[in-house]
Amino acid sequence: MWPALVGEESRVLDQAIGLMLYDPVRYAELGRGASQQYLPSLLSICPRDWSDRRKLEVSEMILATLRGFLIDSLTSGNITGVEAGFEALARALNREEATAEPPRRSPGRPDDPLHDHEASAHSADAESP
Repeated sequence: MWPALVGEESRVLDQAIGLMLYDPVRYAELGRGASQQYLPSLLSICPRDWSDRRKLEVSEMILATLRGFLIDSLTSGNITGVEAGFEALARALNREEATAEPPRRSPGRPDDPLHDHEASAHSADAESP
């Protein structure tokens, strides 16, 4: 996938990302849509036994990382940094593949970090004068 992101045909994606960075409100959808075209390919290479949520999480992580590498290589020309980033990404993906699927939590359960965060926010609101 990286060759497609840095190849000659990537100019449209480069421009979309540039416009999104220049004016995020106006060009947010353009930038999002330009990079989301790669998401189906990433989803398709995830292990079959992963849940749809896990596939999406990992694919989005890879896509965001590749966008960062792309911006870094375009702005700095630092190929060494991109290569080091790929090594770290490969290690992270190896660990992810070796990890069993985490158990699903029901929203609102006490062991749900989102629930804990929301509960503490609500109690702070109640304590405010």
